[in-house]
Amino acid sequence: MNKLTNLTNLNLGYNQVSDLTVLSGLINLTELNLVRNQINDITALSNLTNLRELSLHYNQISDLNALKNLINLTFLNIENNSISNLNILRTMFDNGAFTSKEHDYQIILDIKTLDISEGSDAYNTLIYLIENDVSIDFNPSIIIKRSKCD
Repeated sequence: MNKLTNLTNLNLGYNQVSDLTVLSGLINLTELNLVRNQINDITALSNLTNLRELSLHYNQISDLNALKNLINLTFLNIENNSISNLNILRTMFDNGAFTSKEHDYQIILDIKTLDISEGSDAYNTLIYLIENDVSIDFNPSIIIKRSKCD
C-alpha cells in the first residue's frame, strides 16, 4: 500500500483487519472506513491529518489518543467500541477540530462504556463541548453535532 500515496478514499470495512500499520503512509486519505473489524490499536492513523471522515465503529478500540492531531475531521464514528474516556475530543477541539463554520460536524459514540455522571471526565468534556456551541443529542448513542453557520 505504500505505493498508493495519492489514495484519498479507502474502504476496508468487514475485513477482519487488526493491524493498521500499512495505512500509516497514506497521508492523502480523506475518507477511511474501518467498520466491523478487529482493531484495538489506531496509533497508525495519527499521521493521517487530511482525514475528514473516519468510521471506526464496531471494533475493540479503547484509546483514542492517536486522533488528537486529526483536526480536519468532519465525521467520526466510534460507536460500539470500548471507549471510556472522551478527553481526546476536548483536545481535538482545542487544537482546532470541529470549529470551522464551513462544515457540518458529526461525532457518534456509545454511552454504554462511558461514565457520564456529574463531575466525571466524560461529563466535563461533554459540558465543555456544549459550552463551545457543539450540540449534543442523547440517543442510544451520543451524537455530537455542530452545524455550519450561514
